[in-house]
Amino acid sequence: MKKLLILLLMLAGMTVIIPNSTMAQSIVKFPDSNAYRHETSQWAPDGSVWTYTQTFVFSSRIDTLVIRTVGDTVIQDKECKILQRSAGTCDLRPWKEYMYSDSGKVFFYDGLRDEFQKLYDFNAEEGQSWSIYLTLNGSYASPDTITVTIDSVRSILINDVLLKKQFVSYTSSNFFWVVSSQGVIIEGFGYTWSMFPWYYGGCDANWAGPLRCYYDNLLGLVDFETAPTCDYVSLGIEDSGSTGFLKVYPNPANKSVVFEVAIGTLPIMSLPENPQTISITNIYGREIDQIPLTGDKTVWDTREVAMGVYFYRIENSNTFVSGKLIILK
Repeated sequence: MKKLLILLLMLAGMTVIIPNSTMAQSIVKFPDSNAYRHETSQWAPDGSVWTYTQTFVFSSRIDTLVIRTVGDTVIQDKECKILQRSAGTCDLRPWKEYMYSDSGKVFFYDGLRDEFQKLYDFNAEEGQSWSIYLTLNGSYASPDTITVTIDSVRSILINDVLLKKQFVSYTSSNFFWVVSSQGVIIEGFGYTWSMFPWYYGGCDANWAGPLRCYYDNLLGLVDFETAPTCDYVSLGIEDSGSTGFLKVYPNPANKSVVFEVAIGTLPIMSLPENPQTISITNIYGREIDQIPLTGDKTVWDTREVAMGVYFYRIENSNTFVSGKLIILK
């Protein structure tokens, strides 16, 4: 049946993509934004599990962040799913989330405001938008408004289930909240970077994203192939501590990254054998780019770089400077 469906789609001129993965996944991309949705699609069914990459501010260590549905409850007459996460991250969300869905919309409980806010709207079409209001205790985090705007809508077939795929833009009114300018939301999964599309820019804790895998009893396992395996972990290499000599910004980045070197003060820059390039590797340890140093400021063009976690390194025989970069799209 699946082969017949794929053949019919190809004859109709649609693009069919079947990834080469040990975790079988068939994906068919549709050019028509009005494709049919699967009637049984729902948010956070019992047994659902999201697995994200988890990174750390002062280390190149890589771990997992797991969010799973663990039960049900009722809040303000809403039948909610209880979602439990394995660690706290820089979105500053609680370890337990209370969420419900209604007519394709997903809401999360904001305990400080004592109300539900809309996180996703899988029915939203191009040009539509909604706002999320962030209010946190403590002077370190000022209130903010995140506006989500739908740029375009397509459909995607995952494990024989036809789902909506929304290309969105995020805007933030407060400097301290770091939000990707663009992203992708898939019906049933949510934002493909992290469940909540924001980070507090002054946070020195853990960072979540991108989404590696999703599982529920209806859809099965979906591997987004953003890590070697769903449970991939790496101890990494600790940063050299020379961050005072090298500034890297913005981080997370979208279109470009600036490496600003204090010439004459960075140990490796003052040696005759100093390197002439910055090495960039992905989470697999594979070098994806070498950036020639161009004086005190070097710009890395990331417009064609895939969203994900990367590591930079400048070294010679005596010392090195390294760190982590996050590219958001």
